[in-house]
Amino acid sequence: MKKTILLAFVVLFFIEVFSTVPQRFSYQAVVRNEKNILVTNSIIGIQISILQSSTTDNAVYIEQHSKTTNSNGLISVEIGSGVVVYGDFSKIDWSSGTYFIKTEFDFEGGTNYIISGITKMLSVPFALHANTVNGTDVLYRKLDSLKSENNALKSKINSFVVSTKNLFDKSKITSSKYMGSTGLIGDNTLYGISDYIPLKENQSIVMTKAVITAHIGINLYDSTKQLISTISNTNPITGIVNTAYMRFSFLLKDIDLVQAEYGNVPTMYQAYGYEFSTQCLPQYVTNKSEAVLPDTLFLVKNKSVNLYFDSFLTMPLNESNTTAKFIENFGNNYSRQFNAIPNTDSSNQPLTLTLWQNGSQIQQYSYKYNVTDPTKNTGKKLNLLFIGDSFTQRGIYIQEIKRLLEQDGLTVNLLGTTGPPDKRCEGYSGGKISNIVVDTSSGVSRNIYVDNIKTLPLSGWNGTTYKDDNGSIWSCKGYKINDFGTGKMTFTTEGVSDMSSFPNFGKLKKVNNYSGDSVITYTRADKGYFNSFINPETKNIDFNYYINYWDFSIPDIVVLQFMWNDLAAWATDQQTTDLIGQTKKAIDAIHTAFPNCKIIYSIEPFGAINSSTIDIKGRSSSFFKFSKGMIEQYERNDMYKSFVKIAPSYAWVDRVNGYSNLGKSLNDRFPDVIESTSADPIHCNDNGMKQISDCIYPIIHFLLLKK
Repeated sequence: MKKTILLAFVVLFFIEVFSTVPQRFSYQAVVRNEKNILVTNSIIGIQISILQSSTTDNAVYIEQHSKTTNSNGLISVEIGSGVVVYGDFSKIDWSSGTYFIKTEFDFEGGTNYIISGITKMLSVPFALHANTVNGTDVLYRKLDSLKSENNALKSKINSFVVSTKNLFDKSKITSSKYMGSTGLIGDNTLYGISDYIPLKENQSIVMTKAVITAHIGINLYDSTKQLISTISNTNPITGIVNTAYMRFSFLLKDIDLVQAEYGNVPTMYQAYGYEFSTQCLPQYVTNKSEAVLPDTLFLVKNKSVNLYFDSFLTMPLNESNTTAKFIENFGNNYSRQFNAIPNTDSSNQPLTLTLWQNGSQIQQYSYKYNVTDPTKNTGKKLNLLFIGDSFTQRGIYIQEIKRLLEQDGLTVNLLGTTGPPDKRCEGYSGGKISNIVVDTSSGVSRNIYVDNIKTLPLSGWNGTTYKDDNGSIWSCKGYKINDFGTGKMTFTTEGVSDMSSFPNFGKLKKVNNYSGDSVITYTRADKGYFNSFINPETKNIDFNYYINYWDFSIPDIVVLQFMWNDLAAWATDQQTTDLIGQTKKAIDAIHTAFPNCKIIYSIEPFGAINSSTIDIKGRSSSFFKFSKGMIEQYERNDMYKSFVKIAPSYAWVDRVNGYSNLGKSLNDRFPDVIESTSADPIHCNDNGMKQISDCIYPIIHFLLLKK
């Protein structure tokens, strides 16, 4: 028998009023199959049993129905009007005890029933109860009122539950597999394959960039799931006929960007499934904004600071009809941001934010701010270690922080194996705090000993690739090479779990056209992990191992910057709690290894404000939920607040011009016009990256002054 799921969004009892007390009530449900597809226009066999007192007691009444689902998969049954199998519906004493409804179904339309569920009747239908207690005219008038209210409720609830536009269900993918244009499936840890996605005839399908840029074909299948054809480099796909399904591969790191939808133009990302429309949310939920910032903000004397309201408020100002103002005498409020240039150093000064809606103040927040005089740190030497994802690997905000600190008279030593000297870090595109810092899930590596290196290769994600003596191809993840070309280099492929074939010594020959020597000769290869902070002997986080193995100085400050890859849109409370637990493992490991080291956790921005390719509302929901948890865990926790600071970098980034491709200068931060964004709605442009520096740089000065 074909497996089918009966999904009852809500069971409603509707009273039909006649000249006599009614002896029936309505039951409705929506039917879906195992692929979560509506079962439409199909005959369903149904058996309804009324149980008294408990779910295990014998039925006092049983009846059967044969119903056809409508075009929306909905079935409606009048309980009390079916073919009676046992009992007398009119003689049920509804005033006596608790009653349960047991539903059984045969999805082939017969009487071979399977139990769908047993539901407690939280309240007996009013008219039926009235029949057992000698109801009066007053009761009948009440029935008229209830009928009207219930019909209105039915209509409203039906409008609440809406399907999303995305046909791609990320919960039903096949991971670590790649499907070619012939439909054959092979192993590849970087890719995943979609489920068979049902298609409608003569409808255009448009895919998001995340699918198209994977350089793959989209396979089309008939109703028996036999491959018909492959379409490549075409978007949208039009003229789909005699086709029942499609399937495609995608990069796993882009799973939260994949969308297939009907139409000709890609729209804003929306996760697959069903959701409640905003009509069902209370008024205060849908239009009241909330500020999410740490309790203390850090500034630098004579340096401009900009906080962008739409970057730290949970709802954009225009959507919530809200205006925001900081109450302070050294700055100015503009329509999109607060700007200030503090001219004296100070500590723990009050800063008040007010939110206004329709002319009335609806919220007030109290913060503290510290202003540090950078000249007090002049002459100090600073060892900095930056760890993060693609924001960090790009290195622009690191380069800017280094420039600003050196401009203030500090000597800055960047630690790390990734990137050029002025952007050194441990950063990797697509990285999460779990696989970059905490665990071994990204696989293993080999660290080779080299000499006489002339040209340094590209490192990190998409680094220079080399072929070993056995013909296997590896990518350069990182290195530490001195001025004489001597040192160590790390080679790996993300996700690889076995590098036993990698020779212990030999030569590597360059494959791609990126920078680097054409041939690298190495004399030794040590086992390691893709995660540089894992000790290969203990397989645990070990920052002392990392410092000693690469011969680095002990860091004075470690900056962690993650978030984008760690939580998908609309993250649950449990997912957020789990991620905060991952950050705790990393921070505890750093503090155990280096008790005098300070730690900054920078929360990066959540995307361009007017992007149509990512689910900005879902992303902001996850980011703000995580930010609140991090502020509570570290800023308000006596165990951590002395050595951990939260950098709300998201609040410092202009989500309009910080992503624009129009080449706005750093000083042009006040326009009210929404500009177009670049093709990349995830990563800031260079100016936006430097605004991340604007947030982290003052915290570094503050922590140095306290050391």
